[in-house]
Amino acid sequence: MTASYTSNYTTINGLKFHYREWGNPSLPDLVLVHGWSTSGLVWQDVANELQDKYHIVAADNRGNGLTDRPQQGYLLESYANDICELINKLNLKSPAYIGHSWGGNIGTIIAAEYSNAVSKVILEDPVYWKMTDAFVTIVPKIISRRKSKETVQKEFSDAGKTPQEAEDEVTKFHSFTPAILRQISSVNRSWALECETFLAKCKAPTLLLIADWKAGGYITTEEFDHLKSIATSQAEFRLWAGVGHEMHFTEPSRLVNEALEFFSSGK
Repeated sequence: MTASYTSNYTTINGLKFHYREWGNPSLPDLVLVHGWSTSGLVWQDVANELQDKYHIVAADNRGNGLTDRPQQGYLLESYANDICELINKLNLKSPAYIGHSWGGNIGTIIAAEYSNAVSKVILEDPVYWKMTDAFVTIVPKIISRRKSKETVQKEFSDAGKTPQEAEDEVTKFHSFTPAILRQISSVNRSWALECETFLAKCKAPTLLLIADWKAGGYITTEEFDHLKSIATSQAEFRLWAGVGHEMHFTEPSRLVNEALEFFSSGK
């Protein structure tokens, strides 16, 4: 069963900002933040399992999905500020936070610099050191798998799927601009070193779920050990052996279980 959600817009930092909501607003708040070249709709399976326990807000980050795509303004600090402004504007009360990949980077900054805005933070295979070679290892691969809306519609029609399924596929995985993606990787190259500074001063309780490097995760075994050694005492690390970078896509129920355990713990 697909989780039902409402589709909404607001203005954040001068941008028309799109977000989706699941669950009753009277429930505890949870913010979900997606990674590069996707949208808030990628959280659909996770939201489906959590909507009875949380009021969920999943935004489309600037440059992605149905949110505006400015020509500039793609520093990680701008993304973090967008999410904090959204939390304030929607009057969310110390929401829990889950961020995947680029959303994990955003969450790292929030846990360190805006810890009063959130209660607990989960970072799902954040992109740390790989920013130094993103031009070679990440960006070309993402751009190469981008398809036009017409191509997706034809593929889905040929496979007997509905127009809505095709529309969701486009929104999830193809609603981004290659030029902006290249800009993001360029202006944030220093993040490969800055991430350690932020990780070392996270004030909010933070759980890092690290994918298996051998299965396509973004953090090597050596980096995993190093990051554990320099992280704040507020940070906890868990390695998902045999699971690649797309953790909540491939194992949404496992992510949900990890989240419920961490959010209800005393830490």
